[in-house]
Amino acid sequence: GLGDVYKRQGKKIDDEKILKLKKFSNHIVSLSMTNCKLTNDNLQKISDLYNLVNLDINNNNNISDDGIKFLKNLENLEKINLYGTNVSNLIFEISFYGPIHLDPLDTCLLSNT
Repeated sequence: GLGDVYKRQGKKIDDEKILKLKKFSNHIVSLSMTNCKLTNDNLQKISDLYNLVNLDINNNNNISDDGIKFLKNLENLEKINLYGTNVSNLIFEISFYGPIHLDPLDTCLLSNT
């Protein structure tokens, strides 16, 4: 079974693969998609995984502030790794301190700012 953690690292992920995860959405609390060539549009599909607590999307340089905004409905999200993305610090001032309530210490390194 999938268990509580789904890891997919270093392989391209497309919307079709993300949509397959939706049927397990009530079981997936941790998702690791490191270096998977994710796009902002992929994040819109990931936002349907409503039980996510931990999201690791580091080293996906096609992800920007526009994509992160799709994650605002993930009410259980506590940690997100954005290292190696094109997300700016501005996104935390705009979106996350309102709807997502992430502790700044729980957001992993942002190296691109």
